[in-house]
Amino acid sequence: MQIQDEEKGKTQYLFQGDLGVSALQEIYSQLSEQKIQKGTHYFRVSEVEHLDMSFFQVLYAYIQQLRKEGKEVIVDFQLDEENGRVFDRSGLRKAFDHLING
Repeated sequence: MQIQDEEKGKTQYLFQGDLGVSALQEIYSQLSEQKIQKGTHYFRVSEVEHLDMSFFQVLYAYIQQLRKEGKEVIVDFQLDEENGRVFDRSGLRKAFDHLING
C-alpha cells in the first residue's frame, strides 16, 4: 500500500499485490496512522495478486470515517474478472457505491 499526499488537496491511496489476511495488519496500521488531510481522497485497487474480503471491510470502515468527516472520496476498483465477480456477488460494490455516492 502506498499513500501519497499532494499539495493540491488530494491524497492518493494505492493498493496492489497481496491484499489478503497476512497483509491486513500492515494496511490497517498505515490507515490508522494516516493524518486525514483536507481535499479529495482517491483510492485505487489494482494489480491484485491475492484478495481477501476482510480487506474490503477495513477499507470500507476507513472510507466511512472519511465520509463522516465530510471528505470527498473517489474509489477506483480495477479488479480482474474473478475478483470483480466476487466483489459484485457479495454486494460490496453496491455498498461502496452507496457509501460514496449516497
